[in-house]
Amino acid sequence: MSKNTFIDQAKKELQKRHADLQIDVQKNISLAKRNAEFNELNSQKRELIFELGKCTENNDIAKKMVKQLKEITEKQSKILKSLNLTFDDLKEKFICEKCGDTGVLNGEYCSCLKQTLSTLLLKECGINKTELPKFSDVDYGLYSDSYVKNMKLIFDTLETYVNNLNTNKKHIVTITGPTGVGKTFLTECIVGRALELGHYTVYSTSIGFNANMLKYHVAPMDEKQNIINPYLNCDLLILDDLGTEPIYNNVTIEYLYLVISERLKNGLYTVINTNLSPTQIINTYGERIFSRIANINNSLLIDMTANDIRLGLRK
Repeated sequence: MSKNTFIDQAKKELQKRHADLQIDVQKNISLAKRNAEFNELNSQKRELIFELGKCTENNDIAKKMVKQLKEITEKQSKILKSLNLTFDDLKEKFICEKCGDTGVLNGEYCSCLKQTLSTLLLKECGINKTELPKFSDVDYGLYSDSYVKNMKLIFDTLETYVNNLNTNKKHIVTITGPTGVGKTFLTECIVGRALELGHYTVYSTSIGFNANMLKYHVAPMDEKQNIINPYLNCDLLILDDLGTEPIYNNVTIEYLYLVISERLKNGLYTVINTNLSPTQIINTYGERIFSRIANINNSLLIDMTANDIRLGLRK
């Protein structure tokens, strides 16, 4: 699906939540309207407001009508109290008071729409977490003293990168390093922040991506675009654990190259993490792919060599 499709879904979700919120309000209004005295007072109030609107001066007549309005409101308040209600219970409710649940504020997407969009995208990414880690969650105490400075630099660099995603000249980030140094955690921080900012983000393990490319390879022509379009069109593509997937002839390397090249051509952003060293990347995927993901003109190559933090080692 396209980003616009997700935005439309997010707006519909806001509309549905807003409508659900009004159900109790409508019940309260119906309850109040079943009271004959309340309805009669409502009619009197409308007539007074209409007449007051025709007054051009704050004269004695106007003051009298204002007093009558106050008295009517007090009577209605007592009636509502007897029904365990208040005037607030009869008013339209909003999940987001800032934008009135429209999802748009001052011509920009409201934070409520961005949050709803993030939730939809997270579900689409297939990440089985209700909440992704933040860059502020990094525990540098897990790293050996000799690695802490470099790890802080890496996390700070990529936080800045995703915060300024649309203006970065480096369209590919390749994160290398041994198992257990925090590459996936870093990747999830990137995904979480990108979603917060409303970027259409697709997250996939390399195995999952490879499996979908095999499906794409054998799919009928009318089904191919639905399989590959999310990888080609998303604002940010995350490929986790490159090198763990099986290599299929005419599929794995060819479609990885196709997706990376198309995204580069269209100015879109890709983050790859891998346990492979640069030499191993060349040996596994060839120089064409390596030149795309390690070219200093359009790529950022980051080495996350450190102790295995999963073991909690302190050397």
